[in-house]
Amino acid sequence: MIFDSKAFLYSNTITHEGKLIVFGIEDGGDGQANIWYTVKQDGFEKSYLDANPSQISGWEEWKLLGFPNEDDDTSVTAKEEKDRKAQSDPNRSLIGSSYQSSSRTEIAPIQVVSGLGHLYVFRQSRDNTLLADRFVLDGMANKLTRKFEVRYRRSKKRFKSAGNEIGSETGLLQKIDSLDFKDIEGKPFYEPTTELSVICNLTAGEFSVVLLPTSQQDKYRWHIFAYNNETKLVEITSIQASDEGLFDIQDQAVQDPTMRSIPGIIRHKLDFKDAAFSRGLTATRYEVQRATQTDTGTQLIRDSIRVMAAFVTTAGNTVAVSFSVATDGTLSQIAETPSGDRTTPLYPKGGSAAVQRSGRYRGACRRTSAEGRDSGDQTGRRRKRIAYHRDRGCPGRKAGGFR
Repeated sequence: MIFDSKAFLYSNTITHEGKLIVFGIEDGGDGQANIWYTVKQDGFEKSYLDANPSQISGWEEWKLLGFPNEDDDTSVTAKEEKDRKAQSDPNRSLIGSSYQSSSRTEIAPIQVVSGLGHLYVFRQSRDNTLLADRFVLDGMANKLTRKFEVRYRRSKKRFKSAGNEIGSETGLLQKIDSLDFKDIEGKPFYEPTTELSVICNLTAGEFSVVLLPTSQQDKYRWHIFAYNNETKLVEITSIQASDEGLFDIQDQAVQDPTMRSIPGIIRHKLDFKDAAFSRGLTATRYEVQRATQTDTGTQLIRDSIRVMAAFVTTAGNTVAVSFSVATDGTLSQIAETPSGDRTTPLYPKGGSAAVQRSGRYRGACRRTSAEGRDSGDQTGRRRKRIAYHRDRGCPGRKAGGFR
């Protein structure tokens, strides 16, 4: 079997464009990881049709996932030096491009996201920041290829051309530096790794990534749940997806229904006091459906989109938090002080945990803009449901929470 041919420390799977892809992470030596992948065959690939029937496994051979190992594009680094610094700390870069990230992969689990026409691979760097790469799947060859990038053919830079040369005798343009996917030698330009330095102090790959739609056409928002090994808390970082499908940390103006501004970076911390984080952080999008009568009978119609995050505590319990999603793609927020004063224990008598239970509540939170400054307190009503339970369940009790 193909899965017996390698000894992986971690694995992940995803369905992308109708194909099932399995990833495996192995120790590559010198403290860095190698990421391998295989794609399930559907019977129409050349590799499947040409294979000996007795040797068909239904899967492609393992391929090593490639990451950038190229010279820096100085035009890009100069632009990022100017535009992507934190206002509160000019020496700190919030997000940037990495052209030599192939040897920076920490030996830890990875996260993969299918969306916006690409397969995104998120991995922890050896500097404990978050790295993101985009790939395109060749469905006939079952191969993942790094996304192409447009640059000037002669200068090989994205934002700076080599200029045009005029012939001394003819007075005509002889060399024109135009934009293309390939240089003058026919070699393709590939997109660099995006390093999200705003996500820092990662450990053991304890992060999860969710991509959510907004009410605006072709506008999305990233939500990154990550355990900060310095603060010892789970932090949620929300960033607008750029028009190219990457990350836009500039503040955004939206009309909902009146014009207002959304910070480029929104950050929250989940502090459950006695429920200290241990391991297993994960987050996923799900849909709430309701039964609706139609001409053909009762059908389930999507009512809303929500996000659930969960992790295991040091006491061996599981915390699960369900977030409502606003039309701008942002998540609902937990109030520091709920309006209700009732508490409902979720453990049998003698247990150590309880949650506040109330219908609606008000609460203030602080949001951080792209420049790293506080953008003020946002107060408003939010709907929230929190479930907090033991792995083995709570006999005789149902998980309560905010409604």
